[in-house]
Amino acid sequence: MSTPATPLPVRSSATGPAVPGSGLTAPGRFGWPATLALFLVPGAACTLWALAVGPLLAAHGLPAVLAGSLSPVVPLELVLLLRLGRRATGRWGLRGIVGFRRRLPWWRLVATAAALYLAGVGLHLALDPLSTLVEDRHLGWMPDALAGDTAGTPHTATGLLVLLLGSVLLNGLVHPLVEELYFRGWLLPRMPVAGTAAVVANAALFSLQHFWQPQLYLLVFLVQLLVQLVLVRCGDLRVPVAVHCAVNLTGGALAVAAFLAT
Repeated sequence: MSTPATPLPVRSSATGPAVPGSGLTAPGRFGWPATLALFLVPGAACTLWALAVGPLLAAHGLPAVLAGSLSPVVPLELVLLLRLGRRATGRWGLRGIVGFRRRLPWWRLVATAAALYLAGVGLHLALDPLSTLVEDRHLGWMPDALAGDTAGTPHTATGLLVLLLGSVLLNGLVHPLVEELYFRGWLLPRMPVAGTAAVVANAALFSLQHFWQPQLYLLVFLVQLLVQLVLVRCGDLRVPVAVHCAVNLTGGALAVAAFLAT
């Protein structure tokens, strides 16, 4: 039976949270068809948006790579969560919809997020030769909007400003926050499988929905696996939010540096 907070197809035989630490008592659990759609459709929509909008940005002298940052998919994810919250409580909000609301002491939050970020950097350095090999041999056909290449963008103050806006404000702060609310706070407690299997499935599907970055599938999966295993133990969603923001801000800084160096 579906709950009022989750007016989407759920599996009636499993209503308890898929993982511990979420703080949600009976969130309702999705079946595999709904789970696959809720993960993969946003990724496919972002990819199609980037392919359509990237050339338009390039035609106006702006970095095509910003197309993904300007995608309406992430705002729509937030709208969905807010509507579910209103349906559940009568008010616009996320209470009862998004789990992992425990609050760690600030020093533990910072230390945990920093340790996970450094672990992610280590994984990136270890897997970079493999990622580069896959990208060079098999992904040379990708357009700039998906490949993240800014080499062909004219050096203009407007281009730099827009790149900073997209890389820092949107892709660096807004998108990680909403994605963690959606994929971890909402979907993780509602996975079709429970326990460690739910964490593995969530990490794998989150990796796969990055259709524009197949060379990073293994890296994203391993980082997510590590972060989510910590999340279900600490119960504080701010930990993956902080790590995701730090990772994306690092990528944004590298994109800006590449833009200025060409």
